[in-house]
Amino acid sequence: MLFLEGFHVCRIGARRLNSEPFLSKHLRPGRVYRREDLTQWSSSVDRHLKALTEQGILKKLRTGLYCFPRVFEFGEAPVEETTLVEAFLGTSRFIVTSPNAYNLLGLGTTQLYYKRVVYNQKRHGTCNLGGRTYLFQRRMNVPRRLTQEFLLVDLVNELDQQALVFKIALINRIAHGKN
Repeated sequence: MLFLEGFHVCRIGARRLNSEPFLSKHLRPGRVYRREDLTQWSSSVDRHLKALTEQGILKKLRTGLYCFPRVFEFGEAPVEETTLVEAFLGTSRFIVTSPNAYNLLGLGTTQLYYKRVVYNQKRHGTCNLGGRTYLFQRRMNVPRRLTQEFLLVDLVNELDQQALVFKIALINRIAHGKN
């Protein structure tokens, strides 16, 4: 660590953190931060967040949500999906899935969807987080991990949203009684 004219300078990768000492030393690459989480380390959070964003150290994902991306020789790596959603929701009680997970049921479909669904107990609606679009759906009972039982119930609940090819494959699967 170097001290330069009263500013804390910490070298991380090929970037430099010139900011308030207590805020910059708590930032870790690959993490997502909420504004309110940083208030304990800075007396002027908004000013420091603006400075770190202008320097390219932090990236603003959404109002009050910032990430400190990891830098590799080929560029910046995106933040992990679970880390991003957990910081946005403020809880770890959620599960991220997509209609592609229905293929785990062995229905024989190969259609891929570019849709991420987050089942949680707090929010609903569509949100753009870090350039990715998520559909948040509120459910009272969210499992800790994705199971075949949960997928089957979710498939039945969302059947009207699925493509015709998917519905035909499901009907054939049920009619022929294949495991």
